[in-house]
Amino acid sequence: MEDHPHALTMQREMIREVEAAKPKFVVFVMVPTSWLRRPTSKRQIFDWATAYVRTGHRLVGWIDLPSGDSEEAQFYWDRDALEHRGQARERVLVYERVP
Repeated sequence: MEDHPHALTMQREMIREVEAAKPKFVVFVMVPTSWLRRPTSKRQIFDWATAYVRTGHRLVGWIDLPSGDSEEAQFYWDRDALEHRGQARERVLVYERVP
């Protein structure tokens, strides 16, 4: 997510690789330190990913990550994931490709 001349080219390359591989699962790690996104970062990969999972994928997992040392991650799978509306700032979402 660094701001440099090849950032958008690198994002487009990743998009092509994912689309060509057609992975069975897509995992979104929604943690600021995972991507290190900056205010000047190109957003194409995020916009594409949001649209990509909405077409031909279904949510199968939702993990709320702890915000403090005393908390534990909370896992929701299948129907529970679909019905869960987590409040955690940091989370992981798992999508499965629909055949």
